[in-house]
Amino acid sequence: MNPADAASCCNTPAADSAWSDCIQRADALKSRGDRAGAIAFYRRAAELRPDSAEALFKLASCHHDGLQLDEALACYLKAALLQPGLAEAHYNAGLVQQTLGHAPEAAACYRKALRIKPDFAHAHNNLGQIHLGCRQLEQALSCFRQAIQHKPDFAEPRFNMGEALHALKKDTEAIGHYRAAVRLKPAMAEAWNNLGTVLKDRGDLNGAIECYRRVVVLRPALAEGHYNLGSALKDAEDYPGAVENLTMALKLRRDYPEAWNNLGLAHKSRGEYLHSLECLTEAVRLKPDLAEAHWNRSFLHLLLGRFAEGLDDYEWRFALPRWQIIYPFRQSLPRWKGSRDPNCRVLVHDEQGLGDTLQLVRYLPMVKDLCGKVILETQPPLLELLRGLPGVDEIVARPGDGPQTLDADCHVPLMSLPKMFSTRLKSIPSVVPYLWADLPKAADWKKRLGDSTFNVGIVWAGRPQHQNDKNRSCRLSMFSVLSRIKGVRLFSLQKGPAMSQIQEVGLQLLVEDLDPELKDFTDTAAVVANLDLIITVDTSVAHLAGAMARAVWVLLPAVPDWRWLLDREDSPWYPTMRLFRQKTPGDWKPVFERVEAELCKRVAGIGKHSAIDPKPGSAL
Repeated sequence: MNPADAASCCNTPAADSAWSDCIQRADALKSRGDRAGAIAFYRRAAELRPDSAEALFKLASCHHDGLQLDEALACYLKAALLQPGLAEAHYNAGLVQQTLGHAPEAAACYRKALRIKPDFAHAHNNLGQIHLGCRQLEQALSCFRQAIQHKPDFAEPRFNMGEALHALKKDTEAIGHYRAAVRLKPAMAEAWNNLGTVLKDRGDLNGAIECYRRVVVLRPALAEGHYNLGSALKDAEDYPGAVENLTMALKLRRDYPEAWNNLGLAHKSRGEYLHSLECLTEAVRLKPDLAEAHWNRSFLHLLLGRFAEGLDDYEWRFALPRWQIIYPFRQSLPRWKGSRDPNCRVLVHDEQGLGDTLQLVRYLPMVKDLCGKVILETQPPLLELLRGLPGVDEIVARPGDGPQTLDADCHVPLMSLPKMFSTRLKSIPSVVPYLWADLPKAADWKKRLGDSTFNVGIVWAGRPQHQNDKNRSCRLSMFSVLSRIKGVRLFSLQKGPAMSQIQEVGLQLLVEDLDPELKDFTDTAAVVANLDLIITVDTSVAHLAGAMARAVWVLLPAVPDWRWLLDREDSPWYPTMRLFRQKTPGDWKPVFERVEAELCKRVAGIGKHSAIDPKPGSAL
């Protein structure tokens, strides 16, 4: 309606009647969706009665509905001045200020509303949201509790309580409030989503997946919902479901680098390596500083034998948030660039697993060729084994509580040495052995093991904390087929919780448990030096045996670690190693059938022998 028409209809002798008529007409127009007409009549009503808080409040509400926020705020504030006890005017002014990003002003408005109306649950909730946004978590919780106290069926403060408690790492309590929120408001997609995230963080993937499924039903056009569901399905190893949902997320939002990253991981887990590489490359293209995608892509390149590209991406590990776990202490020393300087003292520090260290200490003589002194910092379990390692002048244990002070000029991470020395598939330094057993310990074990049988050391499980341990480890019971081969004697080199399987599967009569005598890696190395063969899943023992040039067979999952490459039975890292690969994920039976057949041939046709004499002059 034309504003002039509104003015003319309100110009009646009876001002009160005209005011009332304008309000009624405005209310009717607003109910029909004619916001412009309603605004005209509310404005005229405010002109007819300038002291009317009601007209200004209703005018403000119309502006608010139309997102005319400055006009709405001005009218709410005028209404509050005219009628200071109108709590809703202060509250709505707070809503507008909050929408405009004016948190202190919004908080002040909510507090005014609460002074007038202490049981105003919405004002308590919104004031709590402001505290939450400012990370004032205890104040936020106090506000949300009051909102719930005054309005127990109010879902929003339950949801907000969950957010604040999650931020305080009180996830058990957070889960309870998220669940209360969705009971009160089953269509609250945000609460289902956040509940799923907390459950996922706590390892309850099935619970998380159920929540994320609710999100995609409630909000099918929400790319983030499909992303979260696809990511959880990937972690649960439902790779078809992961691919489906991550692909849907990308249909809804093509420029979603995190979804490309996780889709790449899902394809990798299905053995679709080129698809995976394409997805990860797209993630990097969209977000060049996405360290996670570079890190994941490095493994694809390396697995495919593309060392130049892979080693470049591998350096992005230091930009990952979890880098503090990979290597917890930042070095204040400058990074060594690989320059030749006979006076330079270089600290080389390991940073990841024990197997990684055993694999890459082969580079230390190359470092020593360029500098005057090499100091190796390593984890305590490897300290004695690596003492006296070629190329190392001094070895120290990695401290458990912070960086140590060392007489060094610069530092370099051990895992960065392959890149520094421009390693390619054909230039891997593969001369073995570069690790040796302690001679007195090895001589003692030689006497104890004897030579009347074909002695085989076995390892069936890796470190449980490893992110892929479920796939790379198997059950001890799988090795039972080897115990029936005539002339074969099995020795367990297993450490850690998986040791209990010897008793669980009743193999204590078939496998000799050496665990009580393996105090550190020097003991393990002394046993390995006297075994005819080591058969192990992908663990540090595989690297130890390979570095000692012992005959070692490594059992690999269908999707192997990057260092084992693809479709080959040998390893360019270890000349005495043979690889036995799963053809189907999780199916170890065919692997052990091949191992059994090959071991039968080995025992019958070749007999006992050492792979390579471990050390000139050794008595072994």
